[in-house]
Amino acid sequence: LLWNDQYVPVIPLHQLFEIPPSSTPYDDGVWMVLESGDQQIILWVDKLEGQQQIVLKSLEKNYRKSAGIFGATIRNDGSVSLIVEPGDVIDMAFHQGSYAC
Repeated sequence: LLWNDQYVPVIPLHQLFEIPPSSTPYDDGVWMVLESGDQQIILWVDKLEGQQQIVLKSLEKNYRKSAGIFGATIRNDGSVSLIVEPGDVIDMAFHQGSYAC
């Protein structure tokens, strides 16, 4: 996708984590530009759940290091949400080899 006069790869988040999408790519969902250092990707996510203040717990300190995941939080309904680490997500996209980054 052309973004700020340069081509940036579009990466569906579900492909990086090898999970099924909850919607058809690009018909619904949200496009997010992630930057880390001089690298950029456009991340396509199925949906955003909204905005709320959370207490974030480090996954590495409380469980183990997981690629692309910074931490987790328990939501108001008791479910757990994982929090992605943008720099790791960009590295995963560039190292999977299936994208022309």
